[in-house]
Amino acid sequence: MPTEQHDEHVGNDVGDYALYVEDPHKRLVAYGRIHELGSNIHHRKMKDDEARVSVERVMVAYVVVPFPTEEVEKVGEALNQFISWPRRLVVENVKHVQILIFRFF
Repeated sequence: MPTEQHDEHVGNDVGDYALYVEDPHKRLVAYGRIHELGSNIHHRKMKDDEARVSVERVMVAYVVVPFPTEEVEKVGEALNQFISWPRRLVVENVKHVQILIFRFF
């Protein structure tokens, strides 16, 4: 089992948002995007404090996702999947935004 935070990189795109878990400390586990596609996900209604995200780059594959489903239990299984994530643990990826601005100008 990996011991470093960033030793399992899966996926190519960095994504607009950094996805964290608390285990028990806040820890970066993936990058992804938020999708506003309605209030249901995996046959259940999402709460107001949840966001639908697509995971585009996995940093730590073996960590359990905040809301496991039958299909996705660990972050590594969430690559290219829609999954519910606590909004407070979805943080805008400022570094990615800075790169996009630099490329634009």
